[in-house]
Parts: sequence; structure tokens; C-alpha cells
Amino acid sequence: MKNVLLYFGANPEKKDNVCKILEDLHLTPIVVSDEENSQQVGYLMKLADFTKQSEKGERIAMDLMVFEDVDDDTIREFTKFSKLLHCEMPQKAMLTEHNKNWKLCDLLQEIEKEHAYFAYVEKIHTMLNESQHLIIDDYTKDSWKAYETAFYAAYDAIQKQCSMDEIKAVYERFYKAKEGLKKA
Repeated sequence: MKNVLLYFGANPEKKDNVCKILEDLHLTPIVVSDEENSQQVGYLMKLADFTKQSEKGERIAMDLMVFEDVDDDTIREFTKFSKLLHCEMPQKAMLTEHNKNWKLCDLLQEIEKEHAYFAYVEKIHTMLNESQHLIIDDYTKDSWKAYETAFYAAYDAIQKQCSMDEIKAVYERFYKAKEGLKKA
């Protein structure tokens, strides 16, 4: 059976249902406590050549699953069953050569940053799509010019995958420009 690392920092009440689904899918759940989240992912996954560190972790308010060599179909099956049982685990990762050396708490923080980044990207995508329903002639020339400038900056930002600070600033400018559109 393949291992799945589980950390329940936000919703520990999901643990029993999540573990049951994984076992039904012939996966071995490894539940990590708050104290253990300072250990390397490889150690927690019981990989060879990893030893326990002396540091103690503390609660981080998010849930995470780390899959070890699990195929996409199995992950989709887990997602389907977890929705039915109201125990979704939105933050998921695959065990990699790179992250097996990370402390779980560091991986949690990195995934949280990525989640926030992609939330801004999704908001920008939504606003870009909504733009197709806007008619230039319905707005004042100056407000449209500000909106158009912010639109292209937002589009460029998601194309080049900029930093978190940049994507947040671009989103805020775009949102403000959209709110600032004035009817002609």
C-alpha cells in the first residue's frame, strides 16, 4: 500500500472519514500531529535515510495531504468520495525529490502561499472574462482608459507568473479600475 501523509491543523474532525476513504482506496494514511510537523517529510513518510529531528512543531491552521506515488485516477476517486462525506482536503501535494527534504511546517507554509497566489490569479481570470461583456461606449473616456491599462497589466502579470506582491498589486489596481468605471 502507498502512503499518504495527512495533517489536520484546521479541521481535525475530518480525520476519521479521510482515513477511511484512503484505506478503502488501498492507501496507508499517516496522520501527523502538531508536534511532528517540524520533521522532514521524508522522515514522516518513513523513507530510508531520514532521522527524527529534535524540534517540536506547533499547530498550523491548515489541512494537507501529501501523496507518495499515487496516480491521478486514485486522487480523483479520493476527491469524489471526500466531497460526498463533506471532508474535502483542498490542499494536496505529491512527494517529490525536492520536498521530501523539507520540514512539513515549511511545506505547509509554501502551499499556503501558493494557494493565496492562485486565488489572486483566479480572481483576475474571472475579471478578465467578465470584461468581454463591457461596452467601451458605455463609459467615460478617462475611466475606460484607466480600466484598459489595468486590464492589460493584469493580463501580462498572469502570463509571466510574477511575484505574490506583484500579483496582489495588479489585482487591486484592476479591481479599483473596474469599480472606477463611470457611465458615459
